[in-house]
Amino acid sequence: MKRTIEKKSNKSIESYMAMPYTKTLTKTNLGTYFAKVMEIPDCIAEGETPEETFELLEISLKYYFTDAIANEKNIPTPLEVEKYSGRFVVRLAPAVHYQLAKNALKKDTSLNQEVAEAIDSYLMQKV
Repeated sequence: MKRTIEKKSNKSIESYMAMPYTKTLTKTNLGTYFAKVMEIPDCIAEGETPEETFELLEISLKYYFTDAIANEKNIPTPLEVEKYSGRFVVRLAPAVHYQLAKNALKKDTSLNQEVAEAIDSYLMQKV
């Protein structure tokens, strides 16, 4: 999907900070926390607690927007759920397609439902 980039906007830092950017948090092998902004790969932070990490991420974002505005850089816009229809085309190996169809038949459900449940299950494991 093509991402939208705002070209040299006259928005304030505060207006960008209020936008719904996608922020993720993961626990590292060292026991610390790592956070990032999905739409802006340069915005990352690491801290001892989730709260500290998100505070540091907000600072990182503020620095990013300050620099981007001052230097008239393009700023990515947040991903918006409303822009997604819930429908997409995917190509699979025939063996995978066969296995999904077989699983759907066993459960007496549609292939579409089987794929949606498999994706949901996968995504829930990543949270």
